[in-house]
Amino acid sequence: MASKRSCLRQSQTYLILLIVLGLHFNLKDTHSLQYPLSHRLLQLKSKIPSTSKHHDRTSTTKQFSTILKSSSSSSPNDEAPERIESSSSCPFSMKFPRYRIPVSGGKDKPNKSNNIFSGLFTSMQKSEFERKFSKNVNKKEDLIWFDAKKTILESSSSSSGSGSSAVSENEDDERIKKGKIGIHVSAFVWRTLSNLIQETMKQEPQQHDQKVIIGLPNASFIGLKQLADIISWMEEESINYNSKSSKHDSRNLIIHASVEEDSPIPTIILSVTCAKQQTDSDGNLNDDEDAIRLKNHHNEYIVKERTKSWVERILVKMGICPFTKSVTKSGHGLGDVGVPVGKIAYHYSNALDFQIATLMADTWEAISNMIQAGPSGKDGISSILLAAPEFDHNFSFWAGPIFAILEANVGAASAEPIIGVVCFHPQYKTPDGSSFPGFGHMHSSPRLSKWVKDNDVELFDKLEMKDVSAGGAFQRRTPHATINILRAEQLEAAEGRRSTGSLYSTNIRTLFEVGFDKLDEDLKKEQQLV
Repeated sequence: MASKRSCLRQSQTYLILLIVLGLHFNLKDTHSLQYPLSHRLLQLKSKIPSTSKHHDRTSTTKQFSTILKSSSSSSPNDEAPERIESSSSCPFSMKFPRYRIPVSGGKDKPNKSNNIFSGLFTSMQKSEFERKFSKNVNKKEDLIWFDAKKTILESSSSSSGSGSSAVSENEDDERIKKGKIGIHVSAFVWRTLSNLIQETMKQEPQQHDQKVIIGLPNASFIGLKQLADIISWMEEESINYNSKSSKHDSRNLIIHASVEEDSPIPTIILSVTCAKQQTDSDGNLNDDEDAIRLKNHHNEYIVKERTKSWVERILVKMGICPFTKSVTKSGHGLGDVGVPVGKIAYHYSNALDFQIATLMADTWEAISNMIQAGPSGKDGISSILLAAPEFDHNFSFWAGPIFAILEANVGAASAEPIIGVVCFHPQYKTPDGSSFPGFGHMHSSPRLSKWVKDNDVELFDKLEMKDVSAGGAFQRRTPHATINILRAEQLEAAEGRRSTGSLYSTNIRTLFEVGFDKLDEDLKKEQQLV
């Protein structure tokens, strides 16, 4: 009985904390992306009694099933000013299902290689790693060693020689060092998994598993376990090559990721099994995916040009982002607080809408490149806009599972002090305020409405709730599904420099005066640029 009461009190405490933090998040600017709090919530959740965790996983599964059937629902919210009512039929707002990925918690293992004998110690670790796992792979190439710390040091040395400032962040901050290693590890693991999947799809069904074992000296053991948890969640929820969201009927794959507890260094084992292959009516292997990929490859330039057109139209000319004054650079007006102007890096992912590992590999490699380039100098990068056109047709899938994976991965990589991630999509909808949408999303319609009321009464009297929601949505409607990655120090500086309520009120007025029909028309023109 005492144990049951203790579990009940623990669950109640978690619920109260979740409610309080939820209110806190709603009051914060989502651009500031409080990832550390999110990560602590995920760790706290892992300590809840198993009955609560099982209930959450069941809820998540139901959410995933629901999200593929409908992409819009909302309910009245008592935060809204009394004159305005929320409508469930509003095309610009929706209730966001919340996806929580259960990840491992606990203390990290000490890294013995961070000492004066680190080079010798790492060499010894590598030999021990090879002896332990050499018999567990089909060929020598499947036993992989990746030293992220060494890669960072080599990159820093190369960049400093070319005049770039790849090490301008506070290198004495252990959090920054850990985050950089986590970013490089994430990029490497996702790309390895993506390549492994592609290789497996070429094999005959029911062949032996395709497996690789990756040794990652200097990586966080807990962070690597959490990355394996994310991959496992992606597989369990069918957010992958078996995804029902896909308009392509692909091969049926089984993906497994695990971390070896007894390895001398953090080690992740990735395996992929092909249960069947996609064939046409004559029994021949279907090459539609290769044709689509080739088509997308030829469209890469066009996709980037469409994104640039949107940046110029919305962010620059309309002034929706006060810190972006050109199509090529951002971070303007923050030099006096130590944030330099840097390039906007336009990236493109040709991942099909069921190739989540490929999308994540493209994203984390882009982040890794940004960190290596540094924030200033001739090669310095201020922010990233990565477009993934194959995800254009399902906003709920993009804003839900995809961004849940990204959010959890930022925590697993310990990258919160380095980056923040923001969601854009051609079908973007403003959160209706009835649920917390996750990080990187627009403020809720009730919150935006309150800010308009507080800062622009004249405009407030003209607007209905659907107008407020549209004003939020069109700030995030890009020609293609897009991931925006910003540097954390830029986000922090921008947060301190601007008045959030006033900025969003001004933006909504600007968009309202242009006209939502006109904004929609211009967006469609950008989507058709060739």
